[in-house]
Amino acid sequence: MVRQHSLLTPFLQDLVSRFTLDSATKFLFGYDVESLGAGLPYSVSSGIQNSTEFLNHPSNVFVDAFLTGQIKSAVRTRLGPNWPLGEFWEDSIKPLRKVVDEFTKPFLVGALGSVKKEPKNEVKSDDDDGDTLLAHLVHHTEGWDLSYRKFEWNYC
Repeated sequence: MVRQHSLLTPFLQDLVSRFTLDSATKFLFGYDVESLGAGLPYSVSSGIQNSTEFLNHPSNVFVDAFLTGQIKSAVRTRLGPNWPLGEFWEDSIKPLRKVVDEFTKPFLVGALGSVKKEPKNEVKSDDDDGDTLLAHLVHHTEGWDLSYRKFEWNYC
């Protein structure tokens, strides 16, 4: 695979991770985030800057926030129960969590909006759960109040 206009080879790992993200979100949420549609990044050694359109693509913003949040969470575990002292003035994960929540919120709202109201005494079957993991989980979870459309997201 060679870029036709610049003859630069993309990273196979980046290509595979974008394909995995698209496949996973399609299976889990029923929505393809189209991360492959953002294009592939240029390597640092190429000297070519990635466009702002590429950098601001929703899938790239999500992946960057998710990865940075994972790294910062790992650092917190090294500090043990004293991690709040390391972030005394501000929570470094909170803004990253907000980005992740804003990315996934439409999937959740859509799944919760498609829930069928069933009588409480009716036994739920696995026949009509939808094609996604999220649809299955929503179907088998009780206690959703769909009349209350504003979700409050708690940040730890």
